[in-house]
Formats: sequence, C-alpha cells, structure tokens
Amino acid sequence: MKSNTQESDPLTMLDAPTPPQSLARASQNVKQYVQDLATWHEYEKAGKEAEHAAIVERMNGVYKEQEEEFNLFKLQRPMLGEIARERNAENEELKLENEKLREENRKLEEDKAALLNMCDDLVAKLEECGYKFEES
Repeated sequence: MKSNTQESDPLTMLDAPTPPQSLARASQNVKQYVQDLATWHEYEKAGKEAEHAAIVERMNGVYKEQEEEFNLFKLQRPMLGEIARERNAENEELKLENEKLREENRKLEEDKAALLNMCDDLVAKLEECGYKFEES
C-alpha cells in the first residue's frame, strides 16, 4: 500500500488502496485461489501433506489480507463520503463565485465598450472642430 504525504488533501492521507485497485487485486487473488484449489486437491489425493498444508496456509493468508483490506475500506467509507460532501459544497461555492465573476466581467466589458464609444464620439467632435489626430 502506498502512502502519500500531501497534507493539503485528506484523501491522499488515506492508506487504503482505491476500490479499483482492490478489485483488480481481488480478481488476481481469485484466479490464484482457483489454481491453488486445483493443486490442493491434487496434493490431497497424492498424499503430499506438506505441500497440501503450504497451499492451505497461503490461501488463508490471502483471504486474511483481503478481509483486512475490505474492513479498512469499510471503516474509511464514511470518511470518504464526508470528504465528498465537503468537496461538493466547495464546488457549489466556487460555481456561485465563478458566476458572480462572470457577471462582473460582463459589466466591465459593457463599461469598456461604452467608454470606447464615448472616446470615439469625443474624437469625432474634436475633428469637427478642426483638431487632427494621428492613429496609432
């Protein structure tokens, strides 16, 4: 299991693998379990007690590892839900702030256009009075 040390994001502080990682590992473990089960039956029929016991021990170890990982995920799930709710609330606040900024930007663009029109009108009136301007 990887552990990130980024303090700013609570999700990175969790040590449990993400569900897709767990599912992929669980799938691999199931495949291994099926192979072990077939081998286990062969050893049992052949009377190979030591090999039989080794496979049983390994199968139990894999099962316990998966069980511990699942229990850890169950414990962290409520915390993940709370983090998701907090992020959703933050996103809503950011959407509102973004909308306000867009409205403010729209008003500033309107003001800019009005000022440019006023400048054009002023230049036109000054030219009518005989002033000459060079375009730059």
